[in-house]
Amino acid sequence: MMKKILPILLLIGLFASCSKDDGDWEPMKWKATSSVKEEKGSFIIEAEGATVTFICKNYSSPWIGGARIGNQYINPDENGHKSLKGDWFSAKITDNQLEVVINKNNTPMARAFLLEVTAGDIFHTFQFVQKNP
Repeated sequence: MMKKILPILLLIGLFASCSKDDGDWEPMKWKATSSVKEEKGSFIIEAEGATVTFICKNYSSPWIGGARIGNQYINPDENGHKSLKGDWFSAKITDNQLEVVINKNNTPMARAFLLEVTAGDIFHTFQFVQKNP
């Protein structure tokens, strides 16, 4: 009898511990505070480089999850995930303000990277494409 009741009690405990709000986070809302062109979900950066800033309107202290260039993944710093440095770009986040610095493109090709930020159970991915010279 106990063998039949135990699985039922485990299922009841599992469903009772889940909130209907679990996983129902509002998407992050970002607003660029500097002039940047957006095209098909990507921020377009001129070959000369740029510093672009964004403000998160609905989360007070997100952090950097990481960046990706093709198959290469770049981890944020170990000190609170507030900054990240790639070979030709960097990002830092202070409170709800994200600053992305993209260096001059001296290569003959356009280049791109993805930057992911998070506030726990919610994520936002920025895509940057830098033109070739």
